[in-house]
Amino acid sequence: MSIQFDPTKLPFRTTLIRQITKQHLTHINDVYWTHANSEGAIKGYFSNIITPKTGKDYRAILKTKENWEKGADDFSIWVRQNTILSAASVLEVYIVAACTVVFSACPELIDRSLLGINSVSFIKHVDRLPTGYRGMIKKRSKDPTKGTWSERIRKLEIKIGRVPSRVSSLVPQLQKLQDKRNRIAHSYGAEGELRRTPWEPNTAISAEEADILETFKVVDTVSKYLDRDLFGPLIGGYEIINEYHSWLCAQNQTYTRSIEELVLGFRKYLGQSFGQTPGSAYIKAMIEYYNDVPPP
Repeated sequence: MSIQFDPTKLPFRTTLIRQITKQHLTHINDVYWTHANSEGAIKGYFSNIITPKTGKDYRAILKTKENWEKGADDFSIWVRQNTILSAASVLEVYIVAACTVVFSACPELIDRSLLGINSVSFIKHVDRLPTGYRGMIKKRSKDPTKGTWSERIRKLEIKIGRVPSRVSSLVPQLQKLQDKRNRIAHSYGAEGELRRTPWEPNTAISAEEADILETFKVVDTVSKYLDRDLFGPLIGGYEIINEYHSWLCAQNQTYTRSIEELVLGFRKYLGQSFGQTPGSAYIKAMIEYYNDVPPP
């Protein structure tokens, strides 16, 4: 079946960035629950420890049951803290990455003189990019991850478009997550907010299971609706063409390979990289579109 490639349409229901974000979030979730389901076993393991031999390479262990259990409790706090830090970072990385692709796919959002130019032409002819273009993309893509979440939402709307109401309604939860994330990170730094003096020991910021569940829910929901209603419609097929270009440049003697071979090879690459791939007819139409795009 022959189809026509539409560069304004996503090949999947989500962007490739969102797929990778979900993979990272799932991994963090799995790691957290691996520990959460073994807390009791770790805390009660003291009687099973075999005392190691002494020597220059000997590292002291917690020698009493009480010290061991205290260490296990502290370890659980540390895991919960780092789960929150990691999930919050995943959301920020998603936003920066999505903004970067949007500005690349829609260069007129960066430079109005580029209105009407097919962004795919810049993928194929990177030497034609305007001076300072990449630097402007990098700066503007990072801006929406700075400041309070109210400020971040406003920056997204100024630079890209209206933020979905489902995301705007979560600003209080997003700000709460940001505040918690910052308090955890700063508590381990030289400027720890809970340290009365520079030599005072760090005080652990509490992080409970309810905080973890709320964090996962907020990060997943925000990235989902931003992807569906804001970033996705602007990104369209740009990501997959960019992936094809990068994959093609890494191949040997592509000029001797038939389009059928290219379709097969690229589909295999997409499946291994992102877990799913469009059909052969879609990829074939995309390659033909890519080949026909002239220089800017």
